[in-house]
Amino acid sequence: MSDASNALSESDIAKTLQGISIPPQPQVLVDLHLECAQPEPRVGEIIDIISTDVGLSAAVLKTVNSPFFGLRRKVSTVQHAVAMLGLQNAINVANALALRETMRSDDNPALQRFWDTAQDIALACITLARELNFSTPEEAYTLGLFHNVGVPLMLMRFKDYRAVMSVGYKKGAVTRVEDQFLKTNHATVGYYMARVWHLPDDLAETILQHHDLAEIFEGPANNSKRRTLIAILKVAEHVCGLYRILGNQPVDNEWLQYRDAILEQLHIDEDELANLTERLNDMGLRSDNYQW
Repeated sequence: MSDASNALSESDIAKTLQGISIPPQPQVLVDLHLECAQPEPRVGEIIDIISTDVGLSAAVLKTVNSPFFGLRRKVSTVQHAVAMLGLQNAINVANALALRETMRSDDNPALQRFWDTAQDIALACITLARELNFSTPEEAYTLGLFHNVGVPLMLMRFKDYRAVMSVGYKKGAVTRVEDQFLKTNHATVGYYMARVWHLPDDLAETILQHHDLAEIFEGPANNSKRRTLIAILKVAEHVCGLYRILGNQPVDNEWLQYRDAILEQLHIDEDELANLTERLNDMGLRSDNYQW
């Protein structure tokens, strides 16, 4: 699927997006990405760019002062916040805020719930990655934030999208059901969104494949890192109750189908999963936080 996507023509893309308009990148992100693309990015310049945007500065400070970091003293400057978060995570927060503001809809409460849970899943992903000694936990955080970036665009485009999602989660075949009813799906839309916003290519490809679990876990093991990232994501989604939040289901049917493969990929057993779940629950990340 991912190989074919790189060769799609403009007409193929238009057909795939089904009339969905991908919003352009805000200028503040253009500036950030231009600086980050330099051979030697200037941290001071990045801090200045973030500081000039009031909403972005507030989001960075809110993130670093969240319970996840467990700081004894509140961080009050962007410079300190970027130092605590790390440069890449600060950029991730900037991207997430820009996406949220770009796709804001005051008359669609489902969008607000979506963005609240995206941050929870991102925190769960980076926590799991660190607990499991994954080599690049910041990539797990990024995937947690952006894997469902196509969902708000689908919510705004299709009035019956929540009902379609419910059917997909009930069958444990989310993107297949979306393709059946809507002729496109949130993973494909999210892939194009990631490409337009110049998110990393590996992230875009992982967004595209994050529901292709048969291919990921039962196919050739030619990308072990992506397989592990998606396994971490699926644990985070399960613990945070995404099947309830997006799918309006009492049971996580996708998880039930692939749980054994996910645990095998992460080299953990049921007891270790229970311990990780308890760790996340202690952080306030649990399935009963949100309801439709």
